[in-house]
Amino acid sequence: MRRKKWILAVLAAAVMAAAVAKAWFVEPIARIEPLKEVTDLSEEWIVKSGSLPSEGEMEYHYRIPKDDPKDLVFAVENCGEPFRVYLDGEPIFQYNDKYREKGLMLQWIPLSADAGGKELTLCIGEEVGEGLLAGKYASWIGPQDAVFLKVVEENLYMAFLGCFTIILGIAVTVMSFAFTGRSPVTVKKSFRYLGIFIFLTGVWEITDSSILQIVTGKTAVITLFSFFSFMMMPCFFVCFMKTMMTEGKKALSILEFLYLTNAVFTSGSYLFRIFNLYETLSIQHILIVVSVITVLFYGIREVRQKENRKIRKTIIGLGFLALSGMISLGVFYTGFFRLYPVFYSTGLFIFIGCLASTAVDELYYHLEASASTKVYRSLAYTDVMTRMNNRSAFIEEQERREVKTGEGCIVMDINNLKQINDQYGHLEGDSLIRDAAECIRQVFEGIGICYRMGGDEFVVILENTTEEDLKKNIQNLERQLEYKNRDRKFPIVIASGYEIAGEEGSLMRDLLDGADAGMYRKKQAMKEKHQKI
Repeated sequence: MRRKKWILAVLAAAVMAAAVAKAWFVEPIARIEPLKEVTDLSEEWIVKSGSLPSEGEMEYHYRIPKDDPKDLVFAVENCGEPFRVYLDGEPIFQYNDKYREKGLMLQWIPLSADAGGKELTLCIGEEVGEGLLAGKYASWIGPQDAVFLKVVEENLYMAFLGCFTIILGIAVTVMSFAFTGRSPVTVKKSFRYLGIFIFLTGVWEITDSSILQIVTGKTAVITLFSFFSFMMMPCFFVCFMKTMMTEGKKALSILEFLYLTNAVFTSGSYLFRIFNLYETLSIQHILIVVSVITVLFYGIREVRQKENRKIRKTIIGLGFLALSGMISLGVFYTGFFRLYPVFYSTGLFIFIGCLASTAVDELYYHLEASASTKVYRSLAYTDVMTRMNNRSAFIEEQERREVKTGEGCIVMDINNLKQINDQYGHLEGDSLIRDAAECIRQVFEGIGICYRMGGDEFVVILENTTEEDLKKNIQNLERQLEYKNRDRKFPIVIASGYEIAGEEGSLMRDLLDGADAGMYRKKQAMKEKHQKI
């Protein structure tokens, strides 16, 4: 049978390969014309001296081929520097953003339909111009659709990584709210801070690329989102580390305060034009470096001295982040703006993976501890013979608390248990207790909480009940006992009493005393009736 399956699989593969070969040679109905290529101007610019440049500017020329299509676009990265564009000496575009409020992006300049054969001239600062010649900054010309696809191709990895990270951040944040009330607060907080950190990382990655800016045209808003997410991202990382570490909490709290202060300062500077966003960026970079050093210092010390294994993976990830961060900062300050997100995002992605792994380990540890606690609690607060809550559980949960209006308490006691133990042995007495407990559970377990207080005494607590309901439930218990006694050598006889809370404020202990007194009156009445008989 196995050999036949192999033969059938090989035959299926061969037939599908033959079908693909046939389809390859089928003539298509309509052939899609490939897009015209985009010209990278970094090797095409010709530097000339002329009368157009202002002081500190250079003049760059490119002769557009005559056969180029009509829907040409000139795209250039200017790093916020002012520049002007001419076509055969006629000005067609001017950019000047003194306070850099328009956002840093790829400038998109449509050319006229008769641009073919004309000379394109770019006047821009010498430093940026040298970057254009070296290929550090983009300068492309080509059909609109081809240039757009070029932009997408250049930024696709950041957009994909950003979307994935945003989804992951939302999932982790939602998970933190989905934890049960018994989950430790530190676990909830750590997952919440981690989720927000990952989400902001994704927002920064996707807004730092040029795709959203070109698609929406809202360059200033997208740039602000990029800066704000970059400012708040490390703040939530610091908050996450505070939940994971036992040392250095004061230093991390100071860093948290500094991040928030810097966010207020940067936003205020933007609003009132004190400094532009890029002038305050170095402050954030310094804070990030200090944060990495602080976490590494205290984290390594905890791993060595206290063997805090839960942050070991975080330290490893932070090492990757520090390395990639130093490389990306070096790339950023040397002017390669297009490359620095690649290095930083790579280290950041590894770091997020390590953080997530640390958080999962922490969750597993607490779940395991919680499971052990539940087992021990169950053993401590459960009566082994009847599988009911025991006296310790009642004292812990009920005895000292205030009762609510309409809350009821029933106290029950098995009659003649001592005589049965004395005459027929404790095995028979234990059987009597187990059968009585079974009847009590069958009647009350769905509507109240059952306790065995010890020996032959049981208590049931019910909420939102009435005297009529209690009497009906006690009658149900008596019918259940009658049914059980059919198969028993010695019948189960239970005396019961109840009490209902009239007003809030009294203690459960008072309610229990009232029900207990009622049970003894009932017991005495049953004894007197038995003596008369």
